[in-house]
Amino acid sequence: MTTASRISAAVKGAGAAAKDAGVHSAAVSGAAASGVLMLALPALTAPALAQAITAVGLLAVAVSLTGRWPPAGTLAATAAIAQCVIAQPATALIAADGLLILGYLLLADAPRHTRSPATRRWLGAQLPGIMAAIPVTGAVLAAITRPAAPSAWIALAGIAAAAAAYLIAIPRQPHPPS
Repeated sequence: MTTASRISAAVKGAGAAAKDAGVHSAAVSGAAASGVLMLALPALTAPALAQAITAVGLLAVAVSLTGRWPPAGTLAATAAIAQCVIAQPATALIAADGLLILGYLLLADAPRHTRSPATRRWLGAQLPGIMAAIPVTGAVLAAITRPAAPSAWIALAGIAAAAAAYLIAIPRQPHPPS
């Protein structure tokens, strides 16, 4: 079975699991696609033993889409990060995987009823994080691809930028969508 057919089967399986649970929305479809892709990208360069992490991650994606066990989404994202650590793919692949992880986590927590005012409020609350993540990912990708001498100032600036992005991205008044 080729990698492309495995990915296709995983997307269909995750979508079927969500449909069986009675969940129908574009957010679930998007979460299924981004969840599978966030695990598939690093799996392309991972050693054979690390493919077990991909299987656990895909199972966690399917479970998270049903909404029956909330920590499954975190487990799936952790599996994708572990894949990147083990596989050590190219920098561009890691940056793309970071955006897929962000998209997956946002969509996995999205309200299931797409036409309600709560969904619009939820989406509006997520936009600052999304808008901050895209240029930060591009800047990190540009900075990593340029050879530079190690410097404490560069490390300090990176830590300050990460802290600023975190403070911008967290919601001001955290409350679950209704």
